[in-house]
Amino acid sequence: MTERLVVHLPGEPDAGNVIEQAVRAYHAAWHALVDACPGGAHGEGDGLVRARTGIPLAPFNGIWALSADVDPAAVLSAVDDLSGGRLPWNLQLRPGYPPELDGELAARGLVPTGQIPFMVLTDPGAADNARAGSPLTCRRTEVFVDADAVLDLLEAGLRLPSGSSRAILPLRMLFLPGATTWIASDDGRDVSTAMRMNHEGACGIFNVATTDADRGRGYGTVAAAHAVLDGFRAGAGCAYVQGTPLALPVYEKLGFTTVEHWQQWMPLEFASER
Repeated sequence: MTERLVVHLPGEPDAGNVIEQAVRAYHAAWHALVDACPGGAHGEGDGLVRARTGIPLAPFNGIWALSADVDPAAVLSAVDDLSGGRLPWNLQLRPGYPPELDGELAARGLVPTGQIPFMVLTDPGAADNARAGSPLTCRRTEVFVDADAVLDLLEAGLRLPSGSSRAILPLRMLFLPGATTWIASDDGRDVSTAMRMNHEGACGIFNVATTDADRGRGYGTVAAAHAVLDGFRAGAGCAYVQGTPLALPVYEKLGFTTVEHWQQWMPLEFASER
């Protein structure tokens, strides 16, 4: 079981309230993303969020805990409800969840697949520096050719087969209210993308993707910086992101602090497909 950590956010005396605001905003953003998917289903109850987008990627479907204080019986009931289908899914619990769940989930064939950093930023100064110091050009996604560029970059970032994003990702996802997708270009060549979504007074950063050949050059940092600054201009008081080990340095350069690690599980058959 992941232990709860005491976290101090730079310049923020009451980190707990900021973290909970960011978590609420994260789930509001997911609700909007689910609603953009044909046949998407979203429900909240017993301290859990249940979401099905229909997108055949495990992180896009599953069960999320709203707090550490979850009822083990409710978690297991939600797991049983999702089990048995072919739609890939995952379970994410916040630190401090009931320890007996480890054995119960293992008995149901779920395997731990990692601890996902949940990161928060309250001062966009580092993002502004990254934007100002870069020679890249960035633009908002506004026309269909921009949508094509974003989908190509998402395929590269998610390591999807070429052209598959058109079949599984809803176009509405790129044009949701409160959302803007940015594209970074190097000498006219599109190299990275990032999306921001504003809810509950916070800005979420999603869909940060860079081609394999262009990783390590700071492109993702610049695209995400534009998304962060756009979110703050739209009224956000903080920003959040779910990091990955590969992307962690990108977000840390922008001033994000890891405030929690969310334990993730998947059924074995979907964990092996990652």
